[in-house]
This record gives sequence, structure tokens and C-alpha cells, in this order.
Amino acid sequence: PPIVRRGLSSTPFSMFRNGPTHSGRSAFAGPIENVTVNWKFQTGGRVFSSPTLAEDGTVYVGCADGFVYGVFSDGSIKWKYPAGGAVVSTAAIGNPIGSDPTLFIGGADGTLHAVSANYGTSKWNYVKRRLHLDGAWQLKAKKPIVSSAALGDDGVVYVGADNSLFAIHAATGGGGFAGTVKWSYDTRGLVMGSPALDHGGGRVFVGSMAGTVHAVRAADGASLWSFDAEGGLYSSPALDDLGNLYVGGVDSYLYALRADTGLLKWKFRASAAIYSSPATAPSRRFPGGLVFVGATDWKLYAVRADDGLLAWNQTLRRSSSGQTTQEESLSSSDVTNVTSNVTTNVTANVPVNVTNATTEVSYYATAAKTPYVSSSVRERADAARVLEAEGVCPPNLAQGVGEETSLRFGANVVLTCGRDSRSVGVVASPVYAVGSNGGDDLGVVYVGSSDASFYAVTAETGKVKWRLDVDGAVATSAAIDADGRLYFATDTGVVYQVAENATERSGTES
Repeated sequence: PPIVRRGLSSTPFSMFRNGPTHSGRSAFAGPIENVTVNWKFQTGGRVFSSPTLAEDGTVYVGCADGFVYGVFSDGSIKWKYPAGGAVVSTAAIGNPIGSDPTLFIGGADGTLHAVSANYGTSKWNYVKRRLHLDGAWQLKAKKPIVSSAALGDDGVVYVGADNSLFAIHAATGGGGFAGTVKWSYDTRGLVMGSPALDHGGGRVFVGSMAGTVHAVRAADGASLWSFDAEGGLYSSPALDDLGNLYVGGVDSYLYALRADTGLLKWKFRASAAIYSSPATAPSRRFPGGLVFVGATDWKLYAVRADDGLLAWNQTLRRSSSGQTTQEESLSSSDVTNVTSNVTTNVTANVPVNVTNATTEVSYYATAAKTPYVSSSVRERADAARVLEAEGVCPPNLAQGVGEETSLRFGANVVLTCGRDSRSVGVVASPVYAVGSNGGDDLGVVYVGSSDASFYAVTAETGKVKWRLDVDGAVATSAAIDADGRLYFATDTGVVYQVAENATERSGTES
């Protein structure tokens, strides 16, 4: 059999949240000004899978139409792979055979797919019967795999499926056939988030919708510690460079734990449920560290990593007039309400089968008014919309009752599973990127919102640098390549490449 080399691709954003620690941090600066859409690619369905990048510039994304798409760096289609059902998870790229990397991505059919990056064909999947093994290792997930796979340095793939965390052999010399289960760990709750890896300490971290964070030994799946939150954990855990672990909950709390012991350092309460995964800024740029996370109250929060106090928040929601709130920070006088009529018309140059469109980028904004809605109606609508944003409907939700519904939303309420609604608030996961000017400033946070806009926000103050109007709500995390080009997708199925309309500049290492 061919040799399968171990490890994640060295290309930026070749995995969800840009690496095993899920820090959501980019070593390269993204677009700062003169923003333009280089191209748009239309898939065949809604997209909740975040784009991942390959060494040759190809962008890979899963879609609710049942395909995984490979898109060339010029926006033309490379291939599409039939996954047998909706794909809402994000691919991890690595473990190449020769010069052909592998995409590891879960699907709604309960399968972890291993797809050739070069050809878009299946290499294996871990539910496929192997007669010479008598099927002893077989595992068929009963529910869709929403958890995004994480790829370790040892070539092992870690992914959540049903109520367990699995470690899957995926490289030569790993001690088992490719596609076989190395170990499994019972989380006692549905795993929706992606596992985070700390290979220095040999640990794997994952949360469950039962509201528990688990730390597991990577070598054998033994439990190291667990922490019980006050609500379900859809958010993926993130590690910083100070030994802290962060995760958001549907109980509206952002939790900070010590990664070595699981002890609670602090918890910060937002105004609504957190489905977004946190991003961390390096402590050398922000003394003590800074954590960014979105919530379904339409806000992006920046929280101090050392003490859990609010640094600033920013409302990312435009009104029916197309304007958005430029809120003043609750704790920083640096954020001011500034109104400007300056806009830039951006034309999308679409190379394949996509109509040219004019998109507006707003560099400043004015306040938006929010109509009054009772809390019970809002909670019910928010729950339904978030479920729709996930692209999956838990089986017991159709009856309107069940343990899972109660764990996630606090009551057994009848929900439509978002049939007639869209996602709400900032459910996308933010990305922190180093700043321009040789990295002298403190960086920018990039995040999409359910208001059909994508934002660049100053990391230090929370001021909106620019807003890009797009084709639909954004629930995906962004990716930034080494040339500073930004990638994301909308729930209308459009993948974007965004850049500065200027001489191409190389990224600056953080």
C-alpha cells in the first residue's frame, strides 16, 4: 500500500480555526482598506462549512447540497465530491499520499470522509466495511457529523460523532489500518464542536451539548479532567499561549479554564447564547491576552484573558436602511460614534457562471433601531434560527420535546427547526489577524454576521473599519491566505474571495 505521511498541511487555514489549538489566529494581515471582491463562486446549496486552504491555492468547502467543493484560486471549480448528504463541518487537510493531500470531513450520513485533494475522489471512510477486519472497527454515527475534524501531528484524526469523541488512524505507522478507530471516549452528550489539540501536553479537548468540557489523553483516550458548564456547548474550545482554554455556551457564558487542571479561571456573561468559537490574540500584543467571541445578541465581544472583564463590544447589525450600529465601547473611550457618507462600490469579477454584481463596502455607520420583541418569543425564534444555521435538525426536535432540546435551550418548546427563518446574530467565529504597517498596530478581527454583512473590526477598540454587504447571512469562519486574501461563505451558498484593491502585498508574520 502507498505510504501516507503524517501531519497537518503547513498552509494557513488548512483546518478549522487555523490549527490544532483552534486559536482562530492568522499570522498574516487581511484586507484593511480599498476592499474589493475578487471573485464569487456559487455552490448548489447553503454553506455553513468554513473554507479551508491548500498549498496550491485551492479553497475547499462543504455544502448542504451534499457535495464538497474544490475551487481553484481564480474562482473556477476544480471538482465536487458527493458526500451522500449535507456537509456542514469543515475539512482538515493533511496526511498526503505522495503529492496528494487528504481532506477529512464529516457528513450528514454519519460518515467521516477522506477525500483526495487533487482528484476529489474517496480514499476511504471509516464506516466502509473491510472484510479482512471482519468489520470489527466499524462505527456508524446515528446523527450527522457536525463536528469538524482535527488532525494531529501523529496523523490521527479526532472528531466528534454522536455522544463520543473518536480518534481515527489515518497515516502509515500509526498502529492501525487507515480508517480504523484508535479509541473512543464517551462524552455523554452530543458533540457539535471541533476538538482542540495540545500536543505539547498530549491532550485533546472537546465540549458536548450536555454542557461538559472534557480533557482526554491523546495516546489512549483516558479522561484527564472534566468541567460542567451551565448549558450546552456548541462552540469549539480554543487554546491561547498562556495555558488557558476558552469555550462559549448556549447559556450565554464564555468560560476560561486552566488547560492543565480544568479549573475555572473566570466566566463572562454575554446577553444571549454563544454559538461562535472564540479567537485569541497573542499575549505579547495585548498584555494578559484578549479573547474575541460573537453571540446571538448581534454583538462581537472582546474579553480580557487575565481577569474576564469586558474590553469592548460592538453590535454588528444593520437596519433596513442598510446602516449598522457603531456602538461606543462599554469600557473604552476610544470607540466613538462616527458617521460618514464615504462608500466604495465594489464589482465582483466572477470567472465562472456567476453574474457580476456590485457590492457596497461601508467604512463607517450610524445607529440602527431594534423593534421590541418579548423575551419568550425572541428566545424561541433565536433557537429555531440557530438550528437552521447549523444545517441539521436533531431527530427528536420534530416532536418538539426531548432531552437534547432541553439541554440546548432550557425548555422543551415546540420549534419549527428554522423552516421559515434564518440564523440570528453573530454565530460565525471571529478570526484575529495581525495588523498592517509591518505589524506595528494591534490587529484586526474579521467576522460575518446574520445581517448579510462581513466586518473588519479594530482589535484594540472595537471600531468597525469596514463592512461588506454580501449575498446572505454569514455563519462560517473566515480564512486568510499568505497574500492577505480573505475567504468566507454565506448561507445562500456563495463563496467569496476578498482582497485589497491595490498592489498585492505579502503577509506579515506575527
